[in-house]
Amino acid sequence: MARRWSIILFLLTIIYSCSNNETNKYLSEKATYVYSEKYFGVSIENGSRQGFKYIDSLGKEYFYLCKTTSITNDTIVPINLKIYFSKEYNHIRSNEGLKSKVFLLPKELTLDEQQFNVTVTKELKFDLGMTKELKRFLNTSIETVTLNKTLNPKEKCVVVFGILTDIKYKVPMYFGLKLKVNDFQYNKQDSIIKTITRKPSILPLVLYLDNPFAIPCGQISFPDN
Repeated sequence: MARRWSIILFLLTIIYSCSNNETNKYLSEKATYVYSEKYFGVSIENGSRQGFKYIDSLGKEYFYLCKTTSITNDTIVPINLKIYFSKEYNHIRSNEGLKSKVFLLPKELTLDEQQFNVTVTKELKFDLGMTKELKRFLNTSIETVTLNKTLNPKEKCVVVFGILTDIKYKVPMYFGLKLKVNDFQYNKQDSIIKTITRKPSILPLVLYLDNPFAIPCGQISFPDN
């Protein structure tokens, strides 16, 4: 009887171990694509990436990727959010080998149903394609959208970043928005920035694409700036 229970306990231990490994593997894979962080009372949450092949009006093929990002003001004061791609982005594309076009989508294309058109064939096969509105934007208005918005305390702003990569080049496996905070120090008990030389301050926004590309794409500023 004791031997029987020993065998059962051994088998349960193996099953639990395998199950735990699968859970850790899933969490690890999920963390690669979905993550959030919080600096100085500002929360940034990057969702999972989506996308597929896209053919422009001239017949050129690209891989289209997009990612929805939420930016939340958890401080007790209004903050100003600006998103734009400056001359530094053009310099990176021209001199540092960035093969992808990076851009912000307009507000009217921030929801999945505004980008992706799901159809069902007679054979009950699902087809996920682009909406005509998204195709029109990619054909005519890419790299023209900017954002300048005041976020009140506890207010959230949802934006979508897009990437187009010629199919002959490698598609970025990772991209996400972050605050560049290397030059700042702060007290975790405070929601307002405390720096060595001044307070409050301006925090640059950076869109990371794999390594080594860190593309400046705007800023978050606090009062008195």
